[in-house]
Amino acid sequence: MALVRWKLAAYLKAHNLTAYAVAKEMGGLTRIPTVYRMADGDKPLSRVDFKTLADLMVALRVLGRPVELSDLLEFDPDASETPGGGAQEA
Repeated sequence: MALVRWKLAAYLKAHNLTAYAVAKEMGGLTRIPTVYRMADGDKPLSRVDFKTLADLMVALRVLGRPVELSDLLEFDPDASETPGGGAQEA
């Protein structure tokens, strides 16, 4: 089964950012649980809409970090099990 996984936790660590700082930049306290779940492999999201993904990328850029989709998402066409990291069926 093919899967898409979040790489946000690694990105945040590599760029010395916190999920909290990114969520605040995205629009306040209502975004905090969403960003934490994107960054936490133990609490994978089942869905994220394109607007949320775009808001995440804008927030990272406003915080001065370069970001591309490939920095945040990983496609695994040959995944054999559902791992953490927000795996999604493709």
